[in-house]
Amino acid sequence: MAKFDRNQFLMFSLDMHHIYKMNGTEYRFAYQTNGTVTFSAIEDAHKKVTYEVGTLNRMNGAGQVDMVPYGLMPEHLRPVVVHDIDDVVFSGLSRAQRKRMEVRHGMVQGYLTQHKAGAFKVNDAEIAAAMGDICKEATAYLAMTLPDPEYDLKVKAWQAGEGPKPRSKSTVEVPDAVSPRSLRKWSAAFKKGGKKALLDNVDKQGNHNSYFSVDEMKLMAETINREYLNLQRKTVKTVVADVKAAFRKENLRRAEEGEAPLKTPVSIAE
Repeated sequence: MAKFDRNQFLMFSLDMHHIYKMNGTEYRFAYQTNGTVTFSAIEDAHKKVTYEVGTLNRMNGAGQVDMVPYGLMPEHLRPVVVHDIDDVVFSGLSRAQRKRMEVRHGMVQGYLTQHKAGAFKVNDAEIAAAMGDICKEATAYLAMTLPDPEYDLKVKAWQAGEGPKPRSKSTVEVPDAVSPRSLRKWSAAFKKGGKKALLDNVDKQGNHNSYFSVDEMKLMAETINREYLNLQRKTVKTVVADVKAAFRKENLRRAEEGEAPLKTPVSIAE
């Protein structure tokens, strides 16, 4: 079975100009080698910590890594930070919907990796025959990328001298096999629209008024990213007005073109 290169799956940026706050200490990036990343304390360069890439991903997912982009540079020299729209869109998902999307994403990664390794040709019979290895590959990917707070606590206790060194990372549940047709459909959607294209519609059932579509979340995220998430931040009150104006303008355009209007967030509605 083809193996993932763990180094390519680090879920945040490494830069010697960033500040990384972990376990109450501020660090800077020192070097990366053999699947591990080493940081040195800003106040004491002799104090270093080293983590495996997978552990860092889980710590980041559990909120234990707080990064200040370009925090070691003078403020007037810092580049404007670009925030990924997907991060804002995904933050509004329910836990169940996020899990379903992550499992689909893992299966797509397993499918693409196995296909690249020549394990099968793109036809239903060969995909079905390779499904077991695809599921195993998906499990390996998810184990490296999904948050694992329980394992992170064990690592933290070990680093503090309060427990044994964890023997291995916690595993994730092996995804269920799916039909080759579904897997081909997910792969095509992912290639065309990225991870967000793997969202399903299950959470749209029931109370539709409490659910925001991807278009609505995207418009909010784009407006906030443009008007607030930069080094010359406006006040929250001003940005709220900007979001209202953005929804008003978009709905006027939609009305002229006969499209359904977007739902304005209740907290900022007129």
